[in-house]
Amino acid sequence: MIYQYKMKMSKKSFPVYAMGFGSLAVAISAFFWANTLTAVLFVGVALFIDYQILKTIRRIAGARVVTFTEGFVVHMTDGTKMEFDWEKVDYSGVITNGEHPGMIFAYNEGDDKIIQLPPVFSDFDQLVEELKENTPFKEYQLEEGETSIIDHLKNMLGLNSDEEEDEDDEAEDSEDSDASDETEETEENQEKSCEAEKAEE
Repeated sequence: MIYQYKMKMSKKSFPVYAMGFGSLAVAISAFFWANTLTAVLFVGVALFIDYQILKTIRRIAGARVVTFTEGFVVHMTDGTKMEFDWEKVDYSGVITNGEHPGMIFAYNEGDDKIIQLPPVFSDFDQLVEELKENTPFKEYQLEEGETSIIDHLKNMLGLNSDEEEDEDDEAEDSEDSDASDETEETEENQEKSCEAEKAEE
């Protein structure tokens, strides 16, 4: 099944659309207050800006989730895609709190691959049902200090503690290295002191 991205006007997208219409309006008005060559240049710039905006809109509109028997594919707004096999999804669910409640996710621990999907796709409830049927889907609640499901999974799987241990190991190695350097410097100073005493004798 195909779940298409639903485009809608928002405060963030308004400046982009305004720039497109504004540049075209300025270009057309240039024929009334500028010479022909300047007006044509304005039109050329306006058309280039509008082309880039339309290309971006088309790419965003092409974002979708396609499910099939073995898994699903997510076509991203930047033109890339991520593929998941149902049987390789180790964790999936819906986030019930935080900054983006209602967002769903799927995580393949073997490939360390995660996708997060906000409720902006057509038939979103049906997509949730498919995840429930094919993956270990459940509700997830973020703990204090966690800003995303990625933070929650790291804490749940003990990945943060591993990172802290690595940092501690690096700090110990650095201290050992400093101690070794100090010992070498002390030995060198003792050797120089012995050589100085022999020279005086």
